Amino acid sequence: MGPLVLLSGYQTPAALRRLGRRRLTAWLRNRKTRSAEDLATAAVDAAERQHTRLPGEAAIARVVRDLALELLDLHEKIHELDIRIEARFRAHDLAPVISSMPGIGPLLGAEFLAATGGDLSRFPSADRLAAFSEGVKSVSGSGRVPVARGIPGGRVVPGGSG
Repeated sequence: MGPLVLLSGYQTPAALRRLGRRRLTAWLRNRKTRSAEDLATAAVDAAERQHTRLPGEAAIARVVRDLALELLDLHEKIHELDIRIEARFRAHDLAPVISSMPGIGPLLGAEFLAATGGDLSRFPSADRLAAFSEGVKSVSGSGRVPVARGIPGGRVVPGGSG
């Protein structure tokens, strides 16, 4: 998030050079940016190597600032939604059972509840439930986005052949 925070305030090499490393570090720290000093050093060092000013630079800087602010806002909204989903999941009667399954935290558990309708009686055996949960808990490379894998049509038929 640090680079987005940086771009929300300073977009041009000239602005970074004027501000300087020390003041940029302080500005980033005030916004709770992780590794503020490293980011400030990298940004100011890059700005010191670039002195060419391009036509339309100010207009593009405003667009970059606006996009950075929108992305930061979107990140905050996603974080708030994650908190709400987790709270709803933890309030469910089956949350302790579902959370006890290896690799299933509150967000994946909430998806599991949504996929099963919260009715574990639909599964005639523990093996069927485990097979279903394997399909639900497959995750993409980011580790955050649950996807159904190995399930024809992305659907699961509890008690079916899969």
